[in-house]
Order: sequence, then C-alpha cells, then structure tokens
Amino acid sequence: MEENLRKSKSDNLLEGLTHKDIKKFNKFIINYLGGSGDNILKYWEYRLAQKKLSGSFLLDDSKEKFSRKIVSDFVKILEKFYALKGFEKDSLGEKGYLIRELRDRQLYKLFNSLLDDTKQYHKSNVRKGYMNYINYLRLNLEEYFLYNSQNEDSSMFQASMNISSVSEIIHIQSILFEQINMKLYCLDCKLEKDELNNIKSIVDYIERKSELFQKEHQGVYVLYLVYRMIENINDESKAHDALDYINKNFDFLTVNFLQFSYEVIIRFYIIQVNSGDSKSLSDLFNIIKEIERKELFSKIQHIQPLNFLTGISVALSFNDVDFAESFLHKYNCKMNAEYRKNVTTICQAMLEFAKGRFTHARNLLMKDKTKNISMYIFSKLTLLKSLYEINELRVVLPLIDTVKHYLNRHIVAKSPYRDSIFAFLNSLNTLCTSKRKNGRGSDKLLKKLNESKVFFQKRWIIEKANELKELANSNSKQ
Repeated sequence: MEENLRKSKSDNLLEGLTHKDIKKFNKFIINYLGGSGDNILKYWEYRLAQKKLSGSFLLDDSKEKFSRKIVSDFVKILEKFYALKGFEKDSLGEKGYLIRELRDRQLYKLFNSLLDDTKQYHKSNVRKGYMNYINYLRLNLEEYFLYNSQNEDSSMFQASMNISSVSEIIHIQSILFEQINMKLYCLDCKLEKDELNNIKSIVDYIERKSELFQKEHQGVYVLYLVYRMIENINDESKAHDALDYINKNFDFLTVNFLQFSYEVIIRFYIIQVNSGDSKSLSDLFNIIKEIERKELFSKIQHIQPLNFLTGISVALSFNDVDFAESFLHKYNCKMNAEYRKNVTTICQAMLEFAKGRFTHARNLLMKDKTKNISMYIFSKLTLLKSLYEINELRVVLPLIDTVKHYLNRHIVAKSPYRDSIFAFLNSLNTLCTSKRKNGRGSDKLLKKLNESKVFFQKRWIIEKANELKELANSNSKQ
C-alpha cells in the first residue's frame, strides 16, 4: 500500500459511509466497545463533529490529536462493520456459517433441520453463480463431517460425490468464462490446457507440477499422497511419505483438512491391521501418539467412534493403560453426542478388562444395546473376553453365534474387518472347548495361530492358549 493511501485509510473508509450507514455504525461501535475503548470512541465522535462542520470526512487534521494506535484500532472496527454489511447480504453464506457453528456445538437436531432447509432453498430460490456454488460446497462439506462423526461410511461417500458434482459445475463455469473472455478481449492469446477429467489425468498433472503443488497447494498435495498410499497398499514408503509431508506442513493445513487427512490414514492402517499386517499395529499407535503430541485432537470438532475405540484398543494392546485413560478423559467430549455415552461405556469396560477387573467389564457391557457396527464389535468382543475370563462359558458359546449372525447381516463380504473378527470368534470358540477339556487341544490351536495372520485380539488369544497348554501339561504330570 502506498504511503499516502496508508495515511488516509481511515479518511477513505469513513467517506464510504452513507447517511444511513453513519447511524448504524454509531450503534455498532458503541455496542462493540461496550464499556471500554473510550479513546477510540472519542476519535469517532471527533470525526462525526468534523463531518457536520465541513460536510466531508476527507478534511481531517486529527492525526496530531490521536495516536496511530487509536486510529488503527478504529479502522479495524470500521472494516469489521463493512464486512458484516456484506455478510448480511449473503443469506446463503450466513446460513453456512450458522450451520458450521451448530455442528461445532453438536446441536445436531438444529443442524439437520437448517441443513435440509438451506439445501432446498438453494435448489429453488438462489441465483446460480460462483459464490452461491461455493457456499453450496460448504453445505456439502458440513454434511460430510456430520456423517463422518457418525461413522456412516456410505453417506460419507455420497456426500463426497455431491461435493465432486458441484465442483464440476464450478469448473465448467470457469472454463466457459475464460474462453468467452479470451474470444472477446484477447484474440491473439493462446492457451494450453490440460484435460483434468479423470483421476489418471489429475495424478499425472500433479506429478508434472509437483514442486508447485508441494509449495503452494499443500492441501491438494496431501490428497495426492494419500491417494498414492491407498493405490500402493503394499508399499510402506508411500504411507510414510504422506505422514512426513503432513507433519512438515502442519501449519499450512486447516484443522478440518488435518482431521480428514489423519482420519483417512488411521482408517488405512486399521484396514492393514485387520488384513494381517502386524507391523501396522505399532505404526498406528505411533500415529495416534503423534496426533496427540501435536494437540490436534483438542482442536478438531469430533473424533469418529471407530477411531476413538481404536485409539483405546491399540494403546491397551501395548499395555499403555495410562495413555488410554488419559485419552478417554481428555477427548470423550469430542464424540458425537448421540454415541458418546455408549462409546465411553465400552472404553471404560476395555480399561476395566485391562486392569483385570473382568466382572466390572462384563457388568458395564451386559446392558449395552448399541446398533452402530463399529461400536457393536468392540462391545461384544470385550464382553466375550470378560465372560471367558470369569469362566461363564455357557454364555460365551451362544453369544459367539449371536455375534456371527449379526455380523453376517451387517458386514459386507469384502469388508477388511470380516475375516479378522471371524478369526477371533472361531479361535475363542476353540479356546472354550479346550478350557472345558482342561487344556486339551490347545497345542493344535497354538500351531494354527502361529501359522495365521494377525487378527483382532490375536495376542490375547495366544496368551489364553498358552495358559491352557500349561494347564494340560500340569494335568498330564499328575
């Protein structure tokens, strides 16, 4: 900004006020300052008096009477007034901000109602242009994060498709706008354009301009690295590349984008663990601890139920009870209010189990009636382990069948969790049979376990099988 313009910024901003604006701003600044800012208010009163005398704000000689700090603070308030005037005119943008606040405060009934009304309003009443489409994108994004907080995977995918379809309209508008202007105002211009209409062309484009995206478009480059990680599922370096880049560019990414990036990576490692990759379990724990170290969990609006339960479960699998307890205490408020009570109960039961209080764990879970698939898995499998530990085998076996029937109805055949959970249930069934026979058959189970991939709670199953083997050996010596 040029020096003479910098010096007269307050003059020019004041000159932009209409007669009606002056009255509105007078009320605004008084309410804004409240009982403080007397010197700023005096500056405004002085400028008002000057306006009445001369008829203009531009004949100002107040720079000698008021400090630069006072004038600067006044300018910020006047700029805020201008911005709010524009905000009030943008009804769709205003609703977008309100929807965001309702989600942040977990007022989901009001959130859903306003979101539905606003989407209908956009379809029927709003004039279609750049800003309104951008505002509609924000509505789609808010909807995505609502489904995200509820672990509604299919709805998350549908919301992502909605975001993509609106983005396509914006892209089409942009190309037409550019071509029209070129034909009318720049006849000698020649534009070389990349066709970015599918994932391959987009990936190729980013790779050709890798340096530009890494330095100036960090959010896009993170998505590219995460996509590359998922496409190369057996290449461990791709996951490390994504994590390293996110960590190095942490301060350049918005909180929502960081939340999405880390959630995707956590889900990726959960799938890897359930697919039998033992190293991924320690990697997953390190990622969760890294997110905690960066205090991101305290900044984001919510933590998915699956990720929250996974964080507790993974910590306990490494016997880090302190981390699990701290995580539950600090972040249980970060869960969707609809699921918070159930998730907290399941986590408390897992902690009780880790401390050897098996009856307490069972009592917490006996009345749990959750229908969310992620929560159901952690609830019932912790309950089954607790019942086994207190030797209620007559309850364990029929409950195993009940859980299998439920999972068959709710987990798709291609799910990465299916084989892992069923491996646990089948192994537990064999454990119960062996326990009833005073440990006989535990050798066969251990041999099978040694040859199998990692699955849910395999460490615990091996520990129990070894206990039964010792029992069988001691009985044979008697």
